[in-house]
Amino acid sequence: MSWTANKVFNNGKDFVDWLDKNYGSYVSSSISRVHVHHTYKPDHSNNQPTVDLHRNMRNYHVNTNGWQDVAQHITIGKDGKIVLGRNITMMPASATGYNGTSASHPFMFETIGNFDKGNDILGGSQLDSVLAVCHYIHVTKGKPCVFHRECLINGKAPKTCPGSGLDKSKFMTQVKAYKGKAPSSGTVSAPNTETKPATVSKPKRTWTKVTGNWTGQTLGIGEYGAPVKQLQTMLANNKPPYYPNKGAKNNGVDSYYGDDTEDAVRRFQSMNGLTADGMAGKATYAKLNGKSTSAPAKSTPKKASIKVDGYWGAATTKALQRYFGTPVDGKISKPSPMVKALQALVGVTADGYLGPDTYKAMQRRFKTPVDGKVSNPSVMVKELQRRLNAGKL
Repeated sequence: MSWTANKVFNNGKDFVDWLDKNYGSYVSSSISRVHVHHTYKPDHSNNQPTVDLHRNMRNYHVNTNGWQDVAQHITIGKDGKIVLGRNITMMPASATGYNGTSASHPFMFETIGNFDKGNDILGGSQLDSVLAVCHYIHVTKGKPCVFHRECLINGKAPKTCPGSGLDKSKFMTQVKAYKGKAPSSGTVSAPNTETKPATVSKPKRTWTKVTGNWTGQTLGIGEYGAPVKQLQTMLANNKPPYYPNKGAKNNGVDSYYGDDTEDAVRRFQSMNGLTADGMAGKATYAKLNGKSTSAPAKSTPKKASIKVDGYWGAATTKALQRYFGTPVDGKISKPSPMVKALQALVGVTADGYLGPDTYKAMQRRFKTPVDGKVSNPSVMVKELQRRLNAGKL
């Protein structure tokens, strides 16, 4: 049975049974993890049916944000009912830098409610459905379970989502122990006397100025200047438009390549059959100019011919730069366009700076020991070099 938008399941068990029967093999091969969110608004004070709240979200995401579809794959209501959203084969709009690729991406769900401390409590039928979904993906399929707030930007949590009142450790204990019904007593929420949700200050970002005109050179997060404004203008003038921030001043055309611009680029890429990595390069430029990109999109990167010795030097850097189509000089600038492309590939925040998070993601991708460090020589670097020589990371 095909994935049908707005299809309603009465509970988590019914949904999981259906999902396993129809998409079990796809979950095994292409779903990388499960991302847990709360809506914050609407919360439990809203008594509309879950399917209506879900439709409202889709309408906002598509007609206001300009997204291809509702952000999440499913919505879980306070009554435990589950509504199908974005097709499971599509990348979600879950968290900047963590949405994966068309070949491997998270399964994302929104839970109706505000689970910040002192507000709604996740329990009963809703908790049962949440645990059923997470148990299936985490325990049955062996995928990580990730709270939205764990998707760090510059080392900091962008939000409290799925709520400061949810204890991750207790939640995971319940996920692993789930036997078809949530515990009758106890909840993963930890309410207190606070009346306001916790706030997280927006992390500062270091901006790098770029000059000249945009002719297809790679642009990404953390850059500002005339080329970025030209990209934003082209996105906004596209039919249909992909505004960086619809409703904001100039619809977000401000010369700064921030999260909103990255999201607009991802949406455009996804809708036009490009690799949705949020970085604007030659293929995105060509598509915005109405040119065919079928050949470049299907072309295989040139194979390198470098020594497999486990040492990350200029030759390895040049091979990576050629692989990603960024300027080739054998040096890693700060930030680095090549590093941004590499980070987008391995699914971490594309800030252009190499560090433990990027190394860990590379180690996981290359199936080498994970410690966030690069020794000399390095098993991870050897595998990187082998893959560059094979022309496929």
